[in-house]
Amino acid sequence: MRDEFTAATKKTLAKRVGYRCSSPDCRRLTSGPHSESKKALNIGVAAHITAAAYGGPRFNETLTPEARRELDNGIWLCQNCAKLVDNDVMRYSESVLRDWKTLAEGKALKEVEYGSEDRLQSLLITQFNLSTSDKQLVVDPVTGNTLVFDPTEMTVTEYYKQTSTMLKVTTLPSQWKY
Repeated sequence: MRDEFTAATKKTLAKRVGYRCSSPDCRRLTSGPHSESKKALNIGVAAHITAAAYGGPRFNETLTPEARRELDNGIWLCQNCAKLVDNDVMRYSESVLRDWKTLAEGKALKEVEYGSEDRLQSLLITQFNLSTSDKQLVVDPVTGNTLVFDPTEMTVTEYYKQTSTMLKVTTLPSQWKY
């Protein structure tokens, strides 16, 4: 017998990632308009991180049936990625899926807080006086790490997601070697 998620759990999993696939390489929107005005399309699934039944992908025998149905054991994926992760459990382990879930929820929260990626990029450039063309030294005051931000290799938004929110930025001279 499978330990299925409730409808409420499925809905919450989808909402926590903005109805986007939690795979960092996909991030496909999983809901949209149907040709009939009173309907919506859905290509997303609430997938179990550890299997819903004995013998399934990543089954964890120490979990109770209730724990298998919990929100913590679920991840929102598009149908393609759900099939992929269940067909290759060595590559898509429990820890990989939990990391995906954490990242997807973090990205959704950033979108709720700041809007689109373009808007976030614009805010970060303004807030931290970042250049979009010059290499800069960036000091993260939380960790004390000094890093080089090179806008030709990474967007401001990508860089921001890898550091704390408090950055001290210095533009590097073009002849500076690192």
